[in-house]
Amino acid sequence: MKNIKLRPRCLPNPDDPNHVEQPLAINNRGYLLPCCWCDERVVTNSEKFKKIYDVSKLENFDTVEQLMDQPEWKEFENDLIRARDVGDNLEKINGVCIHHCKEREEIDKIKVETTFRDGKELKKETK
Repeated sequence: MKNIKLRPRCLPNPDDPNHVEQPLAINNRGYLLPCCWCDERVVTNSEKFKKIYDVSKLENFDTVEQLMDQPEWKEFENDLIRARDVGDNLEKINGVCIHHCKEREEIDKIKVETTFRDGKELKKETK
């Protein structure tokens, strides 16, 4: 895999104290997901993601914390941290995580956020 710098949105960013983590998601089948982008059949059925998905049914746990304390969730988090900090294990990271959480070059930005106040554009950011 080419040189990709990963910035998982679901984890704290040690380089950005103002970073707001992407919230967890719950799909309509009652599974907890690391984020909303993971709620696609191609992702939940993928070999890389199936381990975490299979232990994520909310009704099987008393608390979200108990669910996230499962070894599969810990491994998922540790793999993302290693991919972020070292970058030598990207082959373990699901494609949807790489697509949405890789650090992008200016020409590769996927989101333009425009802020308006009283009908006037205040700022435009490409993210």
